[in-house]
Amino acid sequence: DGLRAVDKRVGYRGALRRLKTDEEKEAFLIRSRANLVERSLGYVMFTPDGGLDPIASIQEAGLAAEAELLREGERHEALVTSIDDSKRTIGVMLGALKLEIPQREWRWARPVRDGKPVGAEPTVPSRVASKGDVVLIRPIREKGSLWVAALEQEPLVQGALISLDARSGAVLGMVGGYDFEKSEFNRALQAQRQPGSSFKPLIYAAGIEKGYTPASVIIDAPLTFEDKELGKWKPANFDEKFNGDTTFRQALIKSRNIPTIRLLQSVGISQMMEHAARIGFAPELPPDLSISLGSMTASPLEMAKTYALFPRLGRKIQPVFFTEVRDRDGKVLEEAPLRITPPTIVPPPAPQASPSPEEQKDLANSGITGRMPLILPTYPQPADPDQVMDPRVAYVMTHLMTEVVNYGTGTEAKQLGRPAAGKTGTTNDYLDAWFMGFTPHIVTGVWVGHDSQAPIGPGETGAKASLPIWLSFMHEAVKGYPNDDFVIPTGILFASIDPASGRRVTGNAARGIKEAFIEGTEPQDNPPGQLLPSDSAGDFLKEDFQ
Repeated sequence: DGLRAVDKRVGYRGALRRLKTDEEKEAFLIRSRANLVERSLGYVMFTPDGGLDPIASIQEAGLAAEAELLREGERHEALVTSIDDSKRTIGVMLGALKLEIPQREWRWARPVRDGKPVGAEPTVPSRVASKGDVVLIRPIREKGSLWVAALEQEPLVQGALISLDARSGAVLGMVGGYDFEKSEFNRALQAQRQPGSSFKPLIYAAGIEKGYTPASVIIDAPLTFEDKELGKWKPANFDEKFNGDTTFRQALIKSRNIPTIRLLQSVGISQMMEHAARIGFAPELPPDLSISLGSMTASPLEMAKTYALFPRLGRKIQPVFFTEVRDRDGKVLEEAPLRITPPTIVPPPAPQASPSPEEQKDLANSGITGRMPLILPTYPQPADPDQVMDPRVAYVMTHLMTEVVNYGTGTEAKQLGRPAAGKTGTTNDYLDAWFMGFTPHIVTGVWVGHDSQAPIGPGETGAKASLPIWLSFMHEAVKGYPNDDFVIPTGILFASIDPASGRRVTGNAARGIKEAFIEGTEPQDNPPGQLLPSDSAGDFLKEDFQ
């Protein structure tokens, strides 16, 4: 459904074919009637001379009317038999059934040229179809027994979905493409696509490890880089605007490119590559600042495994596709029992390293202020090699990504009605659209794009193309799980800050919002005449700061 919606927004590529003679039309209607009967009943009866007998099949099934063969959601080829511009309807026949396509179901059909819609939505059906056209339709049941139809088309755009149980790694769902019969390529596992901004949480996690906090301030101002081979590189934000001083949290929530590049500059490219390898992100990263924009390639499965670190508070996960393989006699040939590993909430071990003098000097030209003298333990832990990220870092990132859902580019995910976090991703020219999202129990990633790496369509971002698919799946997937909130590990403190400036404010400040910090890194500055509130990890008010 999600891919069809994307495809419709791009435009209508026209009829499947056109039948010119009465003989062609009659033969088509006979075949389509037999196909409808067989699809609905599972069989078609024969006449004594060996021909197909749909009428006898319907009578044998005890159906009172042929319309009872129709099922909502199914798609059929139908013949256009009439066009009425005054009533704005398209008449079609599916076998012996007559259906109408009302304006609301064909007005999406703008002509398309070179993968882009051309002109405005059509206002009369004669601009959409002609008599003799064979078109794809979807029957819709209206009041009572009345059926109408919607104009459809098979999408060219592809997609993939992968979903993991965050506690065990069990694969809950996997869709490798639109139609397995047309393409057996499993994009969930095999497609290597640029993740775009959906990679940014890994960079911001590395920033937290380096001592930055959600209240740190990053300059969102133009950057220019010189390259001997490529010339000048002038990266820009998605909206091609610059906001000046921007807090760490808002840079991630609003998916700002320039602040992310500055953050990567401060973290260091080699350190970022080491960070990615340590947390188990297998794809090779290019040794340049394009990492900040997700220029590497990864599969949806690889992205889902990595995102599972956040609700698991820094522990790696191994996806499990099967738990047993038995032979025909019931003998177990292979076993992969599920291991439920809840998030770590115990205090982290003592730090194993001290900041170097060079690290103390690297802020002068970074364009980032508010870095704290944070010293984290070394990971992975020898006693637990799966613990590859500090639980406190993982939780701070989880909390920031819940704000992506609450206030940022992923707000549609709020419709899930449960605690959820995630990040959108869109690559240049709308070639790839991602939404990587998770609840405390489920991690699900959705990718949309063309195998040919053609643009999806104008404005088809991760929020527009992929997030609706994620939401539709997750509405069903979460039903078997409790409505829990994300686990808060030891060493997390909530403080009220101004989301625009990062300054500490009182808990009842009009622009104040509670933000999660590793204890000891929360901002201490406070405007004159205001008292610091008491801090806790309890309930708090979130106000839209836009």
